[in-house]
Amino acid sequence: MQYDITNAFCWLDVNGQHDGNQTDTMHYQTLANWAARARGQNPNAFDLLIEWILDDSAWRDEKLSVNEKQYNLILSRFRE
Repeated sequence: MQYDITNAFCWLDVNGQHDGNQTDTMHYQTLANWAARARGQNPNAFDLLIEWILDDSAWRDEKLSVNEKQYNLILSRFRE
């Protein structure tokens, strides 16, 4: 992979978001603010991810183990 794709994404930091003190409105505002930042950081991040996943040369021999780790890291971040 040419660069760390995880840096292309603007991840939502959920630490402290579930402390019970936030209203639904506050949660919504947090998500809306994150969505605006994410759109501005790299609007092509998902396209780059798909291109990388579909690139057969990225999943052969010496690149396989490194890219597999990166792929699993990205999936785990989405699951958060």
